[in-house]
Amino acid sequence: MGLLDKYYMVVHDLVLYFGYPYDDTVPDWIHPIIHVIFVLAPALLLVVVISSLVRGLLGWMQHQEPSDPRTSTVRGLDPSLFRTVLRYTLLTPKPEGFVLK
Repeated sequence: MGLLDKYYMVVHDLVLYFGYPYDDTVPDWIHPIIHVIFVLAPALLLVVVISSLVRGLLGWMQHQEPSDPRTSTVRGLDPSLFRTVLRYTLLTPKPEGFVLK
């Protein structure tokens, strides 16, 4: 009994364990579907999980500290939008009848 025969026996026993009896009465097109569901899908899921873990570990190992925000190179513009809005809203004259509460 070779390795390929053992592989088929394990897959077919696994299918039987999950409640799908595979014998001579089952149509031939079921055989490839069983292998896709019980072999290929878990193998691809394992590949995706391992590659995600490797990419995450590599990204974590190459993590750099965030750099300080750069100031604007355009003269007259503040690097902070919040500061600019506050400056222009608090310093501009208010129209008559406008009450700031």
